[in-house]
Amino acid sequence: MKKAIFTFFSVIMLTNFIFSQSIATEEYEVMSAVLSKYDKENNEFVIKEETIQYNFDINDKDGNFAFLSEVVMPNLLEETKKDFNSKNDKTYTLEKKFTFKSNYKFISEADKQNIFKDDFPDESWKTFYKKYPKALGLYHFSRVGFNNDKNQALIVSYESRGSLWMEGKLFFLVKKKNGWYVEKDYIFIVS
Repeated sequence: MKKAIFTFFSVIMLTNFIFSQSIATEEYEVMSAVLSKYDKENNEFVIKEETIQYNFDINDKDGNFAFLSEVVMPNLLEETKKDFNSKNDKTYTLEKKFTFKSNYKFISEADKQNIFKDDFPDESWKTFYKKYPKALGLYHFSRVGFNNDKNQALIVSYESRGSLWMEGKLFFLVKKKNGWYVEKDYIFIVS
């Protein structure tokens, strides 16, 4: 009997842990809205399987994030910034839950390291496009920060298309009747 009770509680605790580590459907909807901005043709998206870690110093009143919050995205709520930071202290594994219509594939960290192991970046990108001939590039996502009402979202995305083509963008989205829409995006890294 004691063993059965122990097993029962162990299963409950493990289930709670697994669900606390999973990414909510709403986050996939936001990521899909971001990718939809790029979907002009019948291409394939290659997405890094693990999320990126990214935190803003929201207490730095003179820093870049203060500028973004006050000038570029003045409607961004404090609670959205805090939720974003709380979710992006570690990486998470994405699942096949994106909601946009285009094809997409995940690339693991090990596969990415295997492709981009070459000291010559152009050769690595040739290898990437041989393996993924319909790919627009390689996409990385942070987790999504929401406000309490879940009608405002903040996400960081990196898009790479070659050795000299990379953008890091901050996206501010709002939820309307028909779903999530990018209200503002801001490029903060370019190469």
